[in-house]
Amino acid sequence: MRGSTMDVLRRCLLMAATLDIDLSPVWIPSNENSLADALSRYQMSRITDLCPQLNTLTLPRSHAPTTRRNYASARQRYLDFCTMNNFKHGLPRIGSGRQMKAIASAGAGPTIKVKTLKSYLGGLKSWHIDLGADISGFGDSRLERLLDGIKREHSEPFRRDRTPLTRQYLLRILRVLNTGVDDYSTATLRAAITLAFAAFLRSGEITYTAQNLELGSAFRNYHVTKSSIRIAADESYLELSLPASKGDPFRQSVQILVAATGDEACPVRAMVQLLEKDSTRSALAPLFTSDMNKPFTRDYLVKSLRTLAVRAGLEQLAWHGHSFRR
Repeated sequence: MRGSTMDVLRRCLLMAATLDIDLSPVWIPSNENSLADALSRYQMSRITDLCPQLNTLTLPRSHAPTTRRNYASARQRYLDFCTMNNFKHGLPRIGSGRQMKAIASAGAGPTIKVKTLKSYLGGLKSWHIDLGADISGFGDSRLERLLDGIKREHSEPFRRDRTPLTRQYLLRILRVLNTGVDDYSTATLRAAITLAFAAFLRSGEITYTAQNLELGSAFRNYHVTKSSIRIAADESYLELSLPASKGDPFRQSVQILVAATGDEACPVRAMVQLLEKDSTRSALAPLFTSDMNKPFTRDYLVKSLRTLAVRAGLEQLAWHGHSFRR
């Protein structure tokens, strides 16, 4: 053993001597103790071979949750490809042409864009960094040539239509929403949709999952809460404090001013009505909820938007989470 590992061993031996503990060392052959042997030798490739679950633990919190999911997908696609093609299962060996082809081909196919494949390579590079492995191979010009070849061989996949939520469509949807029972769920959807439209928000910036709630007090560092909203005394505008967003990876927080419009699509009036119905929950509670106590998920928001669109006679259009920002 070498390095900081010896410091730990010395402390253990000193503690044993201080407490008068007898130690009886037993030799274990390396082939019967492979993981410990690899750890003691800092052999990262063997470690990932012997302990594949390490791959789910290495990505640091410096990445956003969506980035971590995308990078995990990249690693898994590569490992699956290696398994099916009898390549060495473990840390990618960028230096060899065979492994390079495996990495580039792992994501290639009629449904994968070359742009997405490049992001997968970014995920594998991040994996290397986490493991302290060499990343010089990612700058190899042969990778670019492989990507060019894949681009020529596979045409860009069909892109799904995404209907933008224009003001005309917004008003039609809100008229349908306002004809129903004016309960908490209605007020929530009205406030969420009008705020997202007026502030050019992504659906992910106002939605969250049950897993996100497990963050506890740290929830407010990533997601909007009731305290994220400040409404002017004369209700001429509201101020939204967005704790984190795709364009703010270091969570510096962004202040967005949203003016009142004075019509049925007014985000300020919709927010006032919501907060009047939601006077009991804490200021640190999520800004939006489904049925007062359920997470306001992206799936719930998109399904609600589609349902309202059908009722408004807009069912032939393609509604997605991207509709708010387009």
